[in-house]
Amino acid sequence: MIEKNTRINQDEGDDFLPWESDAPAEGTSEEFVLNDDELIQLVKYWHRQILGLRWFYFLTGDRWGFGTGRKYFAQRRIDHAAKAIGKAAVDQAIKEVRDKFKANVDDARLWDLFENGDSWQWAAMQDEY
Repeated sequence: MIEKNTRINQDEGDDFLPWESDAPAEGTSEEFVLNDDELIQLVKYWHRQILGLRWFYFLTGDRWGFGTGRKYFAQRRIDHAAKAIGKAAVDQAIKEVRDKFKANVDDARLWDLFENGDSWQWAAMQDEY
C-alpha cells in the first residue's frame, strides 16, 4: 500500500460536540501525520467500540447509558479517517471488524436480529432474555 501524508482539519465542521474543541491544544502535535495503515488500525479500533456499544444496547436496552458520547466521538473519528484514506478503505476495515465480531456470536438468530431487526423486535428479544 502506498502511504500518503494527507492532512485534514480534524475539527472542521464539528459543531455537534463543542466541548471537544474546547480541549487544550497541549499534548497534540501538528507535525505528526499518520500513514494509511495506521489510520486503518484506528478505524478498526473505533468501529469495535461502536459495535460493542451497539451490542450492549441490543442485549440490555440501555440506550442512553455510559457509551452514547463515546459512540458519537468514535463515528466522528471514523468519518475523519475516511476523508484522509477514502471511503473504500474505511468500508473494508469496518467489514473486517464486523466479520470478526460476528464470528464471536454463537447464536445466528441473535446476530440476524441485531443487524436486521427493528426496535420492536429488539425489545421482544430483550424481554425474552
